[in-house]
Amino acid sequence: MSKKELEKLREAGFVPGIYNFCDKWCEKCTLKSKCMSYVVGKKMEEKLGKTLEESLYTKQEATWVYLKNIFDTTYEILHELAEERGINMEDIYAAEDIEKGFWPGEGEDALQEVECSKLGESVSQIVQVCIIYENLCEGCLEKVFAVLDEKEWTAESPEGKETEDALDRINWYIDVIPSKIRKALLAFYHSREAADNREMYEYECNGSAKVVLAAIGNSYMAWETLKKYCTLPVIKDIMHLQVVLEQLQRDIETQFPEVHKFRRPGFDD
Repeated sequence: MSKKELEKLREAGFVPGIYNFCDKWCEKCTLKSKCMSYVVGKKMEEKLGKTLEESLYTKQEATWVYLKNIFDTTYEILHELAEERGINMEDIYAAEDIEKGFWPGEGEDALQEVECSKLGESVSQIVQVCIIYENLCEGCLEKVFAVLDEKEWTAESPEGKETEDALDRINWYIDVIPSKIRKALLAFYHSREAADNREMYEYECNGSAKVVLAAIGNSYMAWETLKKYCTLPVIKDIMHLQVVLEQLQRDIETQFPEVHKFRRPGFDD
């Protein structure tokens, strides 16, 4: 797609492909109004009267018939958006690359598992460190909750809001980190094995790795916040977790040396 056509889409208020390398936390995102996937999803909810997931779960008619209706509705919504914002349908399809996976998460679920042994020792270490972090989180969070339960402040107090926000970030990124690591490593594997589209896979692995680094940074700072309210034994456990996160960050940067050069659409502009 030409720069002029991309600029037209941006002038209409969208950032093409912004959802490809985000943490999927739409509730907290300040750029969701610029995300085609989010806007279409909300309009879909308005038309269906419920979320797409809820609608798919409760629908009784034949799945394929219903999916066809969903696709038809999506087309209608995209057509409405194009008219509202003065752009062409062709511009949306080209810029958002809809045919290759418009909905967030769709591509991740379709990826097949690849044994770590095929990816090399450094990749195996990344996976192991990631698992260590996940396992340590569970025990540490239990200790943090035990400490916070003894506090007398309310949920609406500054301390209550700060700790709740930190816990929300930690719990959200516990799922984001392994998911995006998996996507980055599989793209790395395909970049080595594929005869064609190598640049596309390299783009994807660096973009996903950049999301991992952002998730690690957010998690690290959330743990740092909780340290202010915890006892010394729990603080030591948190510091151990932060060391694991630092190791994971170094491993990601070593595995993907071009990661910091990657510019995530919308977020790094």
